[in-house]
Amino acid sequence: MKITEFSKRYSGFEVALPNINSEKRIVVLNGENGSGKSTVLKAIISMISYIGRIDCEGTKSYMQEMIVFPNDNTVLEIISAFNRMDETSKETVIKLIDQFDLTKKIHEKISTLSKGMKMKLQLLCTFLIDRDVYILDEPFSGLDHASVKKLVRYIEQSHKRFIIASHIPVDWNVECDVINL
Repeated sequence: MKITEFSKRYSGFEVALPNINSEKRIVVLNGENGSGKSTVLKAIISMISYIGRIDCEGTKSYMQEMIVFPNDNTVLEIISAFNRMDETSKETVIKLIDQFDLTKKIHEKISTLSKGMKMKLQLLCTFLIDRDVYILDEPFSGLDHASVKKLVRYIEQSHKRFIIASHIPVDWNVECDVINL
């Protein structure tokens, strides 16, 4: 990923970033609220206009920070709907359900889930769609310590690329670029 002369103007303020050039498989944009992390992610997927240049090749799957699922659907219904996009194998779906500790919640309505369980479901749905690059906005938000460790291990063991925006510090066991904004 390469970002050159990036800026985005909002009414009242501007997000401007230093040049970023990373060949690492995992890139973490670390910073406080309002530092421009989400803005950069949205620019990478061409969701917003900006000044500068972003080079990030490959197909992308984007997970926004806000969790939005219909409250009346069950976990299984949501997973099934997302799985129709790429038709992921049944074995992979079951593995992801187990990975994100959703087996016991599979028939529960979204309205009954905690924020952490909704985040796990959102992550699972993101990973159901096979892409080259996963762009995750605050994926650790709402997760307990054990779930953060499981997610980090999942990302480390994957062969995909990740661009992660987070204000929560995480210990990585693989080489990655942590860019402080």
